Amino acid sequence: MERDQVRAAHRNTIPGLNICIRMATEPKHPIYTSTTPGWLGKSVLYSALFLAILLLAFPGMSLGVAIENPIKAKSFPELIQQIARAVRLIAFPLAIVAIIFVGFKFVISSARGDEKGLGEAKKMFFWVVIGTAVIVGASALAEWVVEFAKTL
Repeated sequence: MERDQVRAAHRNTIPGLNICIRMATEPKHPIYTSTTPGWLGKSVLYSALFLAILLLAFPGMSLGVAIENPIKAKSFPELIQQIARAVRLIAFPLAIVAIIFVGFKFVISSARGDEKGLGEAKKMFFWVVIGTAVIVGASALAEWVVEFAKTL
């Protein structure tokens, strides 16, 4: 291949991996012998790459090391409750910050007499309240479903 063709071929790819695959799959490369069909060399190469990626992605599988479960829930209802609590812990402070921001926008827009800014502040406040209501409703619904499932 000419230099421009190589550059064009590798422009939108991962450079190191693509070069290794290209070198290993070219018929002139030593991985091929006169008795090895081309598809066999490629399948061996791709299988080796897959195995290497699998072993790197899941080191606990190859070493026999036990991976501790970071989720402390012992059942599905406990998992749902923990997720609902985590969403509340993240969403409520963000909602408070958003309400404070909208309040400042109200004050600044009304002090300037900016009708357009005041309209934007009203719209922002509306959507912050709607978003907070959705979070509260989803969290309450999740808690209710878990409690209802426990009674069954």
